[in-house]
Amino acid sequence: MRSLLQGYCETLLLVLLAGGFFMLVGTGQIGLPVTVLGFLALTTRTILLVRGNRWQLPPRWANVATLVFLALLPLDTYFISGSFITALAHLVVCAAVLKLFSTTRARDYFYLGVLAFLEVLAATTLTVSSSFLLYFVLFVVLSICVFTGFEMLRAESGENLIVVQQASARRLRLRGTLLTTSLAMGVAIVVLASAIFFLLPRMSFSYWSPLHNGTAITGFSDQVQLGEIGTLQQSDQIVMHVKVLSASASINDLLWNGRVLTSFDGHSWSDSFPLRLLPLQERGNWFRALPSPSKPHSYFRYQAVLEPAASDVLFIPPRLLGITAKVRELGSDRGGTLQVLAPPDAPLLYSGMSDLYAPPDSVLRKAIAQITSASLHLAPVYWQVPPGLDPRIQRLALRITASHHSEIGKMRALQDYLKTHYRYTLNLRESGPDPLADFLFRVKAGHCEYFASALAIMGRMLGIPTRVVNGFRTGQLNRLTGQYVFRGRDAHSWVQAYFRMPTGTGYWIAFDPTAADSAYADTGWSRLQMWLDAANTFWREWVVNYDFGHQVRLAHRTHRSLRRNLGELFSSVLQWPRSFKTKLSFGAERLRKGARSALSHETTFLLVGLGAVLLLLGSLWRMRHRPPELEQQPLSRVARQARHSYRQLQANLASADFVRAPSDTGDELLAHLPSGELYDSVRAFLARYELLRFAPNSPLSDASLRPELRRVQDALKRLPRGRQAT
Repeated sequence: MRSLLQGYCETLLLVLLAGGFFMLVGTGQIGLPVTVLGFLALTTRTILLVRGNRWQLPPRWANVATLVFLALLPLDTYFISGSFITALAHLVVCAAVLKLFSTTRARDYFYLGVLAFLEVLAATTLTVSSSFLLYFVLFVVLSICVFTGFEMLRAESGENLIVVQQASARRLRLRGTLLTTSLAMGVAIVVLASAIFFLLPRMSFSYWSPLHNGTAITGFSDQVQLGEIGTLQQSDQIVMHVKVLSASASINDLLWNGRVLTSFDGHSWSDSFPLRLLPLQERGNWFRALPSPSKPHSYFRYQAVLEPAASDVLFIPPRLLGITAKVRELGSDRGGTLQVLAPPDAPLLYSGMSDLYAPPDSVLRKAIAQITSASLHLAPVYWQVPPGLDPRIQRLALRITASHHSEIGKMRALQDYLKTHYRYTLNLRESGPDPLADFLFRVKAGHCEYFASALAIMGRMLGIPTRVVNGFRTGQLNRLTGQYVFRGRDAHSWVQAYFRMPTGTGYWIAFDPTAADSAYADTGWSRLQMWLDAANTFWREWVVNYDFGHQVRLAHRTHRSLRRNLGELFSSVLQWPRSFKTKLSFGAERLRKGARSALSHETTFLLVGLGAVLLLLGSLWRMRHRPPELEQQPLSRVARQARHSYRQLQANLASADFVRAPSDTGDELLAHLPSGELYDSVRAFLARYELLRFAPNSPLSDASLRPELRRVQDALKRLPRGRQAT
């Protein structure tokens, strides 16, 4: 006899798989063929489970289908869905379908549970909806019910229990009690975990911070060889995350200053200014410069997280007004480089405010020409040119700027010339004793350091104070977290030139002479990196660095979200009759016009999901009210048809008032029939029925019951009216 709990566990596992599948479909990222395949598989398996049929896919077919699905993964990634994550979700659904019809061992049920969890995990990567939390909680509660049921099933099989016929009534109570207890336990776990997560005070301490065993990035020390930034640009190492708090202008092309370099010896740039310790101001502010009220402004507020051991230099937008950083000591030099004197092992969090306003070229043309270090109180190093440079460099600069008279015009001309006459590459040839001349006159290709060095030196040869800045271009926006991700490949070098206005105000204006390189393609792999980065960011912020401040913010956010969702739910319930009537009218109108579809995608998905839920609930009800004989081993086709004929016999006898209990045996049924033609025909029917029902190797055909059943019906018709069963 079958186990008391196997059917119960299989039904709950099927509901768990259906829940994971519909959570995945609800993201709207799953293709229609895979959606139809999953729905048909769940529906078919539910029908077979209700009928007690344990049909399994032949192992050879399952192996072939697995190989086909694996072979289709690259095709799906690049040509069908165009997304690696979506292709993986398709593969998970197909694997669940195969395993659903090939469960032969106990561990196959465990694999089905893992696949259901992978469906939910895939759904988390395909949607950022806050309502997903509710679905996930329901899935967790249902998972507890499934795991509890299978643990009970394992204990039952280990004890080799013998189930007697009197246990059929207890079976219903056992399943009901187990389901109720599991649901209560799941809800209690969720409530208790939520209470602990929200209410238990948590503080962040430095000794809880994970140590970083990586290496520091190159290109931001006080002396940088030509080529170090190019080496960093070949790396995908994450350096920094930036969240924009407020911005009055676009920041897509924003340059983030890191190390400001002033001295050039022909092969390397260095920072010639000494570092000075900044005094700590109130409330964690290291310094705050008040902007001048007489000039225009473009304020930009941001929050940055620098990876541990990535760099001791802070990356900031130009014209910093104020900064707050969680460090013990912070230093700065005259060039504007900010450096942490004791870098922490944990990610470094800092926030700042900058003024991104830069005067347009029409205003910069009024700048004072032929300025000197004495007149500007600037260090002479900004005009420094290394001795021994190729004289062709100066002649090239003069030739390019011959038709320009303003300083801004000369810098723009040099910038445009370098952008259009040279090629960007990270694969450099071996250079000679003068790398700059080699770049300009022989190789004519290089990365950003060579472009910036050429522009800075040619500008100085024309009497314009310049400096080179190593930093980052604005990284890639991760829409999951709302943060910009800065990787090693976003490192960049550019030039800043100083312009003094007649009003006395001076500006360091950025010039980027680097030729355009191939844009970083937003491929499936890059999107996968965004998902992984979002998961890492969430883990670090809400688990590793989770503290009381996070608890307060999360509580406020949850409160607002619940109020908004409950308000929307209440509003939709009130408006549902009107919207449903409108949709019906709209659907009828579309049908009259010959439209291919009368219902919207959301309505269709709702109806399909509702049908699946009703079907699964019906299977649970059928298993709860299944007659005792259905708990036996699965019946053959002949035995099922024989049982159907026996029920027809009972119905025919009941129509003539020979009503007996469904559990009566054949002998008990004959004992209550009068002797005669009816008795003989029923006895002949029962003799053949017992052979078909209980003799699996019987040569008889199921068609042999039809004439006997017809004789019984004829005998009932010839029975005198008013004759009652004894």
